[in-house]
Amino acid sequence: MDVPDDPKTNLEQMDCDELKLQKTNKLQNCLPYNDNLIRVRDSYLNNLKSNLSQVVLSQDDTFIQWIKVFNEYLNMFDLAFTKHDHVMFIKIFLQVIDSIEDDFVLIHKLVRLTNYLLKRSYLLSRDDLQIDWRILFRLMEKTYSSSYYYAKLIHLPHNLLTDAVSLVINSNVYFSKESTAEMLSDWKQYYCIYSNEFTQYIQYSSLFFPTLLPPGEHEFGFKLWFNDFFKLWISYPTSSKELQQDFVSLFSYLSCDACGFIDWDQYLPLIFQRFLKFFANNSHSNSRQIQGYTKWIVYMISPKSRCLEYLKQFFRQRSINMCMNLSNSDSFRSVITSIVDTFLNRLCQERYKKNWYKFTPNEQMLTDDDVRQFASIIVEIYEKVNLNEFDVKNLYKFSLISSEILAERVIVKLDQAYEQISEPSRLVSALQLFSISLYPILNNPKINSQYRLQIIPILNSLVNSINTNDHMLCFIQMFSIHSIVTLDIPLDDCSYLLEDNGDLVLNEFETQMLMDSRQLEDFAIQFINCCFTIIESNNEDMFKLSKGGLTMKLLLWKTLANVLKNSSIKGQKLICDKLFSYVTSHIFENEECCKIITKLIGACFSVNPEYSMERLFPVVSKNIKSIIENKNEFKEICKSELLYNLHLLNACFVIDGKVLIKYQSVIVDLLKHIFNVEFEDYFILLNQVLCNLFIYLTRTFLLNAGKSTRCFDGQKEKCSFDQFMNWPKITDVKNLQLEWHVPNEDELNFARLLFRTFIKENLEKLEEWTENRLELTKYQLMKSLYIIVSFRGFMYSLPNFDSNSIMPSYLEEDIFAMDITDGCPMFRDQLLKLLVKMKPRLEEMPDTVDLLILLIQTVDFLLFPFDSIKLNSYFNYKSIYQPISKENRFPASIQESRAKLYNMKLVSTLKSISDSNFTDSHILAVDLLLQLSTCSCSKIRKYAQSVFEKIYRKFPNLNSLCKSIVPKLVENLRNIENYDALKGTIFILTGRFTDNMMFHSPLDQLVQLWPAVIKANFAEKSKLATTFNKSRFDIFSSLYTTIPIKRKHMSSDIKPIFQQAQFNFPSEAQVELIEKQISNENQTNEQLYNKLIHELVQTLREEKLHWLFYNFGVFCLDLLIRYDMEPNEELIDFFLDNFIHESLDIRTTSAKGLKKILYLIRPKKESLKIDFDSIKYNTLNQNYLENDQTHGSAMFHDKVHAGYYPMSYNAKRRPIETTIIKNESIRNRFCDESYLDKVVELYSVESSKSVNSYFVKIWKYLFQTYGLFNDDLIYPRIEKLLKVDKHCCDKLAIEIMIGINRAIPWFNRIEMSKFKSFLIETIFGKYFSRFNSESYDLWARFISSFFTERDLRRSLWVFEHIMFDNLFLETTSPYYQFAFVLQLLPAMENNWKFGQISKNALSLIEQNLDHPYQNVRFALGEFLAFIFFNRVEIDPAINGFSKQIIEPNRLEFIERIVQKLNQEMGPLFVNQNSQMASTMAATKSNIFDLETSNGKKLNHLIETITRWISRSVKTKTATNIEDFVLLVPYLCLVHTNNKEVNEGAEKCLTNIASQTYQLEQIEPIISILIKVANNWNWHTRKRVISFLSQFAYNNIFILSSESKHMDLILQIIVDILEDEVLEVRSSAFVTLSTILIWNSLESKRKQLLIDQFKRKSTHKIRKILTSDGERINDQADIRIRHGGILGLCSFIYAHPDDLPDYLKEILLTLTQHQSDPQPILKSITLTLNWFKQTHQKNWLEYKQKFSSDELLELNNIISPSYYA
Repeated sequence: MDVPDDPKTNLEQMDCDELKLQKTNKLQNCLPYNDNLIRVRDSYLNNLKSNLSQVVLSQDDTFIQWIKVFNEYLNMFDLAFTKHDHVMFIKIFLQVIDSIEDDFVLIHKLVRLTNYLLKRSYLLSRDDLQIDWRILFRLMEKTYSSSYYYAKLIHLPHNLLTDAVSLVINSNVYFSKESTAEMLSDWKQYYCIYSNEFTQYIQYSSLFFPTLLPPGEHEFGFKLWFNDFFKLWISYPTSSKELQQDFVSLFSYLSCDACGFIDWDQYLPLIFQRFLKFFANNSHSNSRQIQGYTKWIVYMISPKSRCLEYLKQFFRQRSINMCMNLSNSDSFRSVITSIVDTFLNRLCQERYKKNWYKFTPNEQMLTDDDVRQFASIIVEIYEKVNLNEFDVKNLYKFSLISSEILAERVIVKLDQAYEQISEPSRLVSALQLFSISLYPILNNPKINSQYRLQIIPILNSLVNSINTNDHMLCFIQMFSIHSIVTLDIPLDDCSYLLEDNGDLVLNEFETQMLMDSRQLEDFAIQFINCCFTIIESNNEDMFKLSKGGLTMKLLLWKTLANVLKNSSIKGQKLICDKLFSYVTSHIFENEECCKIITKLIGACFSVNPEYSMERLFPVVSKNIKSIIENKNEFKEICKSELLYNLHLLNACFVIDGKVLIKYQSVIVDLLKHIFNVEFEDYFILLNQVLCNLFIYLTRTFLLNAGKSTRCFDGQKEKCSFDQFMNWPKITDVKNLQLEWHVPNEDELNFARLLFRTFIKENLEKLEEWTENRLELTKYQLMKSLYIIVSFRGFMYSLPNFDSNSIMPSYLEEDIFAMDITDGCPMFRDQLLKLLVKMKPRLEEMPDTVDLLILLIQTVDFLLFPFDSIKLNSYFNYKSIYQPISKENRFPASIQESRAKLYNMKLVSTLKSISDSNFTDSHILAVDLLLQLSTCSCSKIRKYAQSVFEKIYRKFPNLNSLCKSIVPKLVENLRNIENYDALKGTIFILTGRFTDNMMFHSPLDQLVQLWPAVIKANFAEKSKLATTFNKSRFDIFSSLYTTIPIKRKHMSSDIKPIFQQAQFNFPSEAQVELIEKQISNENQTNEQLYNKLIHELVQTLREEKLHWLFYNFGVFCLDLLIRYDMEPNEELIDFFLDNFIHESLDIRTTSAKGLKKILYLIRPKKESLKIDFDSIKYNTLNQNYLENDQTHGSAMFHDKVHAGYYPMSYNAKRRPIETTIIKNESIRNRFCDESYLDKVVELYSVESSKSVNSYFVKIWKYLFQTYGLFNDDLIYPRIEKLLKVDKHCCDKLAIEIMIGINRAIPWFNRIEMSKFKSFLIETIFGKYFSRFNSESYDLWARFISSFFTERDLRRSLWVFEHIMFDNLFLETTSPYYQFAFVLQLLPAMENNWKFGQISKNALSLIEQNLDHPYQNVRFALGEFLAFIFFNRVEIDPAINGFSKQIIEPNRLEFIERIVQKLNQEMGPLFVNQNSQMASTMAATKSNIFDLETSNGKKLNHLIETITRWISRSVKTKTATNIEDFVLLVPYLCLVHTNNKEVNEGAEKCLTNIASQTYQLEQIEPIISILIKVANNWNWHTRKRVISFLSQFAYNNIFILSSESKHMDLILQIIVDILEDEVLEVRSSAFVTLSTILIWNSLESKRKQLLIDQFKRKSTHKIRKILTSDGERINDQADIRIRHGGILGLCSFIYAHPDDLPDYLKEILLTLTQHQSDPQPILKSITLTLNWFKQTHQKNWLEYKQKFSSDELLELNNIISPSYYA
């Protein structure tokens, strides 16, 4: 990387824009302390930049602390640095991520931080920043793609993969234009469906491919891969969910980033068909894939595209399925919300944003017509889906798009809901939509004037119809009122403006609006009466109701504040007087009622604090004094009265401190009176009163949030015409006029007085009590503590804990600190020390649990005073007032709320950062909490442990914290007699939080902890001991994260980037000192690591431990095995000893550790040049064992290559001869006969039925490392185990053989020859044919192991022995034939390696397709499903490979099958109108006769074929299903006496019809169906109809793209509607109905169909004379008329959720056929009854389309109650 010669010159040459800050929060400029804040911000940033290189080089806890502070900086100030700094931060962090090797915690934090910096891509263009994609690829490779990760040799933090994926996605915008070609070149060998890495590299492609490139660079981007990847996607089955997800994700990004540069119209049918199929195959929502599809679809929309037509068709189909309960409503709702969100983003980007990446051509951007069409689709679907949930955010987005359409519909829905008030859910839904859509509609100048006319009547209707009996309805009614008054509507009678309007000419809307305003004069009083009604309902369920973070309490407060703000002066005074009179004349005991009243009072105080204080405070003060002075002995009624008045008093103090100081003496006097009361229940309220006083006297807060601009005194202020008509008033931050409370000296003096009078006095009392100079009762102690805890109110004014460490310069200045404590600067430290002294005295007293809990809470407030603000608990009003442009323009009240929250967040964060030092006071608190966490009272333990967890979360891995805790924890572990202390200790170590001490302490502490835990050995305390049960090992393992032992020196890696950034970098001497320190730490860490292993091993060997703790110790050692540390002899010997432990659980845990050790020590693979031309892929080359040369040339590669394409790089193997073997102790053990005998003895009695994968890997890695070193010992034992003929013995023998088998690629020629001899002569020759149904799975697993590790040679052994030598011999029983075929299935999954073998196998199987035994036939069908190659290919230009042609050809095979079937079944292809039709039943019976040899063989052949087809479509690589279409006519003809054959044929037809076909494949399929659609057999005709139904659904979008195909299908169905068999006609009717549902026919074609059916419905039914002389209806005429009626009925069934105009005509036509004969009348009755059921919900709307006479006609055939 080039470094500038002169940094100063370079800096001076920067463009002036470069020196501007990237992004700041504009609300910061509104704060009263902004100047100080800017100074602090600059100090923060300078310090962060200057310290960065130092902390990066050190890579210790200071770096993590630096990242934490930087995150807080971003949280407070956003991207408040220059573009140059922004770019350099990103480059530095990426370089550091690339340089760090194994500190995954640090990597994770850097990944998250870099992600945040990259999220706002509009701030940095591709010219500003370029990122090397290989850095991120290496990140993925060393984490989740690492073999060490899957071997569990590294343990990664939670969510690292998710965050790494996000980082790649955010970074690929900045990859170079050459990066796509580089990726394709590097990954080309993996783009084959047969590659084991295929799925992984498709995922990489979806993440890494840069899709956002300038149009001029598209040839370097998506044009290199798009066509091939799209073909790959449509060739791959939708059943492969992960792969589909990655493809969809890739194409969605491409659609967005290359919007307007790809003609998607040609692909639309396939895309929507797959989207539809995705829903059909997924009962649960897949949010990522749904978002991918919706993003893809939205960005395909353009003025000339048909995308919206397809989208409408898709939504119609899904909404009907929801209406009929046929689909998952949740996933469909997620589609709606996702597509609306994406559409809004696109609209905003194209119309309101000026981003550097705005490449979409103007002619491809969304037009107003596109927006209207999309909005109409969404509105229609919303009304059908009827989203009743209070999903404010998504409903608001929906309203933004469709405000013009909603303006009329909302009012109609409200009217209908009030008409049907007996169904409150309708009103809830209508009001919800009204309230959320109100703001977008009123902001639309095209419709807002007319819509305003509806607001006043609706407002009055709401306030007069509050229903407290229905919780949700009452909540929504209040929310609707709130939505109106928030928009600053003047709640005055402004009708006087009709006369007093000067020269202004009013239009009809304005005139009507002014006249309606007369209704607003009494609105305020009506509203406050509603509040009283809600309070008096005393309904706690309603009070606690919360939706989207909005509670009834908050709702009433906000609404009343806005009502007051918008009311006339007279109205404001009336409301305040009425409220104050009401609250002082009532007493409420319900806590929730009191809170609501408090909030309502607060609303009045926020509007006019002086008047409110003057009116309410004296009354409340008088009441309290009266209660206290006149009642010496409290009764319950007096207590309730006092508590209620204290609630009112508390509300009086939520006020501007400048008003409070006017009542200073009265307040102090009143509080003294209150504090003298002997009444325990009021402590909490007492604390709140004092706390509020301190808050509003000392803090900076917003005053005019909801404060009226009017005043109560003086002349009445008249509302101007502009004020009345031009609401809502929208403002941005620049024009926001805010009034802040900044405490003055008088307020601070009042706070100091309160501190001296109450807190300091009680502190002194407690101090004297702790020194035994004063006696206090429990009651007095409780009261004093509650009074002291009120310090929370001025915590922002207090300095931090006293710290001996040097604070950074940016932490030294505290812009919020004030002297409140009256000469007690170290108040927090002193109070904490006092609490520590109180603890032993409280423990001496009886019944002090509550006091100790209060003490713990006080410690909590002292340590974490700034965590009490929970900003996420506030309702996000921004989400429902955000304009479509996403600018920060909101109504004034919303802007004020934003400023208020921002101030709270900023102050809290700043104070929290400045309080981040770990001090002596923290150590004191930790010691206190540790004592309380291990006390005897569970309630106290619980509270203490929760605070302790917060400390550990704030200071994780801090040495000083751990050093102060660990020795005491170890001491508790040694004293196991103290059960309570032990229990508390165990919980602290393994607590509920993720970063617990047990697995996240530094190494020097783990050396003490882990051995102490194991030595504790408290097995007799069974409940506690289960903490260390092996069932929790997986949890512990997930909590453990690999900590770095050897840190890398990074100075050479990062120095150039720091020089380029012009950030400080240490001198060479400093760097040398840091690197020396790192080297020393590495050495220390390595020593500690080895010491920890030694301590654990010694503890486990020397102590007499219960097996639970012994096993836990083994588990800890297993966790310690690392990829970067070579296991020492002590550890290896320990695991070898415990591998043959008597306890099964210990053996199992040890096996996992031994497997890791063997994995680590096995020799690494070395490159070996292979002459691929000499490899005979497709012949049975068995001469590879003749000499070393032939053995090497036949060695197959380790990596799966690209399917048909031969490798173009060197394969890798381990040449045994050149490998130096270490750790001979393992080899020696397994050469020890007694050790092997013990292994066999112990592992041959395990009860597990299946093969143990850990045990297999042990043997595999053992023989990979040492070769076949002990064959003379292991072979006899394998044979001995097999001779026993027991399942457990077979299992062990097979596990060993699988391990040997999978190690074969590491064997030399001699070793391989030995194993082959043993396998063929002993295993295959003696034991293989002895397996039974119980041991079948074991032997199947053994056979499958021959086809792993990509070694062709072992596959040849199995094929030669099983298939070609023994499979179909007469001496081989059917059971073994069945078993052998199934065991060979795994080979077929990789049969692209040996095409000739597959062809030979197919030839053998083809001769046995009609095998006499059913199980064998089923197995052959399964085998056929895998034997054919799946022809999924990509352009050789991508991968550079050429295709090999040798393969079994499925199409040729099917043609041969068709030829066989035609020989037998050809005579059945006769039409029903043929002269031969009458004799065909007998012919069919003869053909399928199971008593004849030919009939039996035919049935068997069909059974094999159906099994093959059914299995083929379920394989994960199922492709080329269209080949099976040739078999469809024969499957339709199958109708035998064998039920299984019939069901198999029907199932196959369903599977074939359920596939998605490409357009060119459709016509041949329809032609095949026409061939049998008129067959003589009605079962065949019915199957054709069923096939058409499935086929049309799964290809509906493709069929819609070509009208001729749909015409042919409709013609088939229309003809069959007149079939002579009623069951066939009914099937045709159902099929036509479903096709009409799924397919939006053109109006002309639809009308032609209707007219055709109407003509047939009037067909004359003639009478014919029977042989008996009776005149009956001609059945041929009935069939014609019935066909017409069924056709008309199908249109009704196609509209279960709407009523188009033409449907009305059809309904009236059907009513004219009431006297028709059966089955016509029955069809009509069923259809109209179904219509009744599906349309009843919205009948009030639908019935408007009918006249009274027409309704009467319907009434004659449908129940009259329907219309009542």
